[in-house]
Amino acid sequence: MGVSIEPGWWPLAGRDDELDACAAAWAEPRTQGLFIFGAAGVGKSRLAEELLARAAGAGWTTSRVAVAEAAVPLGPLADLIPANVDMSDPVKGFAAVARRLGVHGRRVVLVDDLHLLDAASTVVLRQLLDAGVVRLIGTIRCGTSMSDAVNALTVGGSAYRMFLTEFDVPQVEQVLQAALGGPIGRQTVHVLHAASGGHARYLYELVLGALASGTLSSDGEIWALAPDELPITARLAELIGGLLTAAGPAARPALELLALCEPLSLADTRSVADGTVLTGLERDGLIHVVTDGRQTTVTLAHPLYGKVLRAGLPAPRRRELLLEQAARTERAGADVLRLATWYLDARGTGDLATVIVRVAGND
Repeated sequence: MGVSIEPGWWPLAGRDDELDACAAAWAEPRTQGLFIFGAAGVGKSRLAEELLARAAGAGWTTSRVAVAEAAVPLGPLADLIPANVDMSDPVKGFAAVARRLGVHGRRVVLVDDLHLLDAASTVVLRQLLDAGVVRLIGTIRCGTSMSDAVNALTVGGSAYRMFLTEFDVPQVEQVLQAALGGPIGRQTVHVLHAASGGHARYLYELVLGALASGTLSSDGEIWALAPDELPITARLAELIGGLLTAAGPAARPALELLALCEPLSLADTRSVADGTVLTGLERDGLIHVVTDGRQTTVTLAHPLYGKVLRAGLPAPRRRELLLEQAARTERAGADVLRLATWYLDARGTGDLATVIVRVAGND
């Protein structure tokens, strides 16, 4: 039994509570904007699109604004500003924009990646909101910086803020059932939840890859995964690779070391990256730093990060990282089993038990 993979086949499911909360906020006359915060890939844009579609169904005129890094001032609002309006005169310019938008009645504007919006565009949107000409739906990636002007849009009694989290196991099951059109094996649900970390975009790509490879199939009654490694689609590798590359070259050694050896102590992680770099990685949601009593450990924030990093590591670099970490651990005189495993992985030869005996004998 297969499933038809067509544009739009992936459903919006598992978000009933969030949709209900947004609907209640939207019904409040004082609400000027709905703002959806969340990590990359958690499903902010998909939820925002659904809210925009519902507004259109209720009679609102709708517009979408695409925002990019280093956008030209007012560039994102080009479709909303009449071509003959001179925005260098803020008073006359705003009046002309308001008149144009007002002709079409109630209007809602969706701004994806609102945190990237330039200052001039933000000021115009603020004026339109205050004048009651538009309502705003915006998505904002958690952990990113945004200007004071953008932040001002998202606070106050007229703003509804939602923090979208990753799917839990029951939500993943709801999504899979809606996408595949049938019941899902319990083990399959748990495997896909663990592999995706509950990220909506990652879940989509994992399911897409598993269907294409035949790893995920149905016997006519229940969908289940074969006991094979989940394939990584090219698009998923590209998405995660871009996210990791954006952290910068100074962060790469720490990410690669964690991919091979996590969890690591904070001291070991600092041997390849300074505290400023690690703070940035934690802020950007790429690593987790957890303190338990007197011990602080560092891990990658998502299981797929390690998988993509390991797949891209050349063998000499892999060997270098493993041997350096093994040497650090051996000097500390701890964790014999992990130490032996790293030596074995780096050298690719030898018997694990023999290596353990040799390492233990050096203690």
